[in-house]
Amino acid sequence: MGFYSAVWPLIDEPTTFLDPKHEVEVMSLCRRLASDKGKTVIVTLHNLEMAVKTSDAMIFMKMGKVVASGKPDEVLNADLLER
Repeated sequence: MGFYSAVWPLIDEPTTFLDPKHEVEVMSLCRRLASDKGKTVIVTLHNLEMAVKTSDAMIFMKMGKVVASGKPDEVLNADLLER
């Protein structure tokens, strides 16, 4: 099974070591894959700003456990960031 035919493509830290321009390009490609192919694309990121700008939904994990999930504007708050 190829990347484009995967049911849920999983992309791990695709923007690591990229300059800001290329970070935006990579995340735009992920968004296009989701919209053009009707795919759910799972991307792991540590860059919260980029995640908020490009995500429909977010899952926050700590020590292997989900601590919060939902739409970025609903789930991201000071309490979550202090955990």
